Amino acid sequence: MNRTALFVLMLGACLGTAYAGQPQPLVLVKTIPLNGIDGRIDHMCVDANNERLYVAALSNDSLEVIDLKLGKRLRSLSGPRGPRDVMVLPESHEVVVASGEDGVFRLYDEQLNLLRFLNELKDADNIRYDSTSKRVYLGCGKELAFIDPQGPTKVAEVLLNAHPEAFAVEKDGNNIYMNLPELREVVVIDKGNAQITGRWKLLEDRDNFPMALDEKNNRLFVGCRRPAKMLIYDTKNGSYIGKVDCAGDADDIHYDSERKRVYVTGGQGYITVISEVDPYLFKVLASVPTADEARTSCFEPTTGTLYLAVPHHRKQPAEIRVYKTRP
Repeated sequence: MNRTALFVLMLGACLGTAYAGQPQPLVLVKTIPLNGIDGRIDHMCVDANNERLYVAALSNDSLEVIDLKLGKRLRSLSGPRGPRDVMVLPESHEVVVASGEDGVFRLYDEQLNLLRFLNELKDADNIRYDSTSKRVYLGCGKELAFIDPQGPTKVAEVLLNAHPEAFAVEKDGNNIYMNLPELREVVVIDKGNAQITGRWKLLEDRDNFPMALDEKNNRLFVGCRRPAKMLIYDTKNGSYIGKVDCAGDADDIHYDSERKRVYVTGGQGYITVISEVDPYLFKVLASVPTADEARTSCFEPTTGTLYLAVPHHRKQPAEIRVYKTRP
């Protein structure tokens, strides 16, 4: 039996519980209320320096600031219209917010005073940072913008044929991997010359929104919603390795390099925990019940903590759920 066949046999659809006799790999340890927040909650970011969690409350047109030490909301910052993503720059500790409704890229200081901004970034969405070039990458409209945050100024752009969703940036390599769900493909971009170098077409799978990268083992994880699968690719040559069942309506995927796990959060109401046994062998460890429409999350690898955004839905109030990893 070859390794591909072994991979397929070992995937399984273990939705519901952890394997018999094993503890849950994620444990809910805290719930932080977000009273008054209605509608969709988008992406989040941990500010380890200030022990804060920033939450892009998209439908509320606000950036919610959580004090992680006290376990409560510190403030609600208005200004961005339809915030989609938030990031803390590691050197300056400035807070970057991308908002899709007004198409603005904003930078705040640690006290959340607005420092500077860049306009005319239609449908500004996901943001990533490259510590080598000190650039911020922003998916917006039908392009990937390369931004110097000191301006801020757009120094380059990669034109695409569809709106970009989640993407992953190599730290040691030169590639950016980006989801284009409208085209059912993953594009590979050279971050040195801002050129597309590859296009990986999906087969029968659709709606590839979230993404994560295991750079050391050359593995790219792509979450699809139709059907609910996580696809695995070899980044060395773009070859398709296989797929595994995961939570439906997924919007975030995180790779945990210390524990060799992948966490997929989806609006179906589960966190799927997948074990990377080796680069060719993946299996579902558990499906941790959460709440309907709880799609977005962020993972802090240093503390092994996953933060899940739960929106107000029927009798379920808006809140942040805090999960700790277990061996």
